[in-house]
Amino acid sequence: MKGAKSDSRLTVVIVQPCFFPWRGQFDLFSRAEVKIFLDDVQFSRGSWYNRNKIMTESGPAWITVPVRQKGSMQTLIKDMPISQTEDWQEKILGQIYSAYRKSPFFKLYYESLAELIGRDWQCISDLSRASVRWGFERLDRPAEFLTASEMGVDPQNRVERLVSFCTAVG
Repeated sequence: MKGAKSDSRLTVVIVQPCFFPWRGQFDLFSRAEVKIFLDDVQFSRGSWYNRNKIMTESGPAWITVPVRQKGSMQTLIKDMPISQTEDWQEKILGQIYSAYRKSPFFKLYYESLAELIGRDWQCISDLSRASVRWGFERLDRPAEFLTASEMGVDPQNRVERLVSFCTAVG
């Protein structure tokens, strides 16, 4: 496998997809040859899967992608639909614009950010994974990511499952 260490062991990082990468994620992923988004676990309300914080003039503020509420207690991250009942894209872009329009590198990133957020997203997992990729690409650190739900690893107990992911990637 590409990037293998001399002793043929790989470092694998397995994280749940979040709406935009967090600072530690860059560090974790920079240390790993294999990066896996764990998207086939239960969606959790109040998590980072569909929201993040930005810094505004009045302090931190949440930007949130609305997801379906009714009947979603057992929904997996990969299956959680984005609610299409409000204009969330315009709201998030407005919040980001207001918070960062005077920042030195705003013009460099805002257009591609607006294009990313403005796409016709149906599922939070797709948007979350794309936002992490976007962040890495903007830092000129493109990375390949695997998606747990596409790897064919059968759900087992948590530890066996993680071992199965590691075995699957060598």
